[in-house]
Amino acid sequence: MLIKLVKNDYSIVFPQANDIYKVIKFVDERTYNYYSNTLRIEKLEFVPRQMDYYKNAAIYLGLFESDSPSSLAMHLFKLDKDQLFINLVQLILQHEVFFSFFINRDKTQTKNYLISYYKMNEVTANRRASTVANWIKWCDAIIKENHIKVEVFEDGHR
Repeated sequence: MLIKLVKNDYSIVFPQANDIYKVIKFVDERTYNYYSNTLRIEKLEFVPRQMDYYKNAAIYLGLFESDSPSSLAMHLFKLDKDQLFINLVQLILQHEVFFSFFINRDKTQTKNYLISYYKMNEVTANRRASTVANWIKWCDAIIKENHIKVEVFEDGHR
């Protein structure tokens, strides 16, 4: 899997949804509703604040645009589960903070990155670093299950 790091848009809210499956479910319920049953994720029932967590995470990944799924989401959520998950791993790892944690496994570095670039206080940065760690744990499982080798593509070079 070739990862091309994207330029961060710090105006987009950084995700605070630790459970990537709930982000998938949120998008799925607004696209084809195919994975909701196959993933056996119970119907999401949450307060509006929680809805914002999953929506903002979907926006961060490029799967949602303001109030509807993006064309990318409409495409990805037609794929089989393995391909969907592999594509989601790529979407996650293309963000510098996630890729850095994937490589280094350093929560302190992640927290400092979030404080510096997203202007978070230390408490918030610690909580968001746990989101990063949880998403990377999920990515690790998908990478292992699919025997994927991850490489980064930077400035025309691997």
